[in-house]
Amino acid sequence: MSAKKRKIIKLFVIIAMALALLLITYFVLARIIKSNNEIKLDYEFYVPTEEEDYLNDPKYLSKDRTLHYTDSTGQQWYIDQDTSCTEIGAIFFRLYFLAIEQGDAATLNDMYKKELGNYVSFTPQRVYQKEVVYLYDERIDDDTFSITYSVDYNIMKNDGSFRRDIGSDMSRTQYITLYYNEEGAWIEEVKAEYRK
Repeated sequence: MSAKKRKIIKLFVIIAMALALLLITYFVLARIIKSNNEIKLDYEFYVPTEEEDYLNDPKYLSKDRTLHYTDSTGQQWYIDQDTSCTEIGAIFFRLYFLAIEQGDAATLNDMYKKELGNYVSFTPQRVYQKEVVYLYDERIDDDTFSITYSVDYNIMKNDGSFRRDIGSDMSRTQYITLYYNEEGAWIEEVKAEYRK
């Protein structure tokens, strides 16, 4: 074999090794990046006791339990028992959080379209730091309209009976789209934000 052929073969071997090293580096880095971006969904949930009075827990009562609602004009409303904001979203989400706080699965199911409302039961939830922000609205047809909101809230001592995608005292933004017409309003779609 001539010296020229040996140099060519040696060059191909070096190139092949360099490509193999690059591929290995790529896959290792891709795996590291993927593991860093994975969202933890297996939380250790709080285990309640039978005699526990959820909604009269002093630590829970000291939290901000007011609904912070931002309407279509950008005005923020602080809705607790105050019902002076008559925008459909303010009325809807006040009742929505009330059902969650009372553990009222039947009422909550009625607030979703049939395919989404599938709660059998859940315990009363210690919900706080509730924030609902108007994002945009659309006309669906001659009679039906939609509004999409970003919805954030924390659950103190989350037992996992209502939401299993957040741990205690955590929040994960949901994008909730309400449809409404003369017959009422309902949740048509819920998307959660699953990124770090």
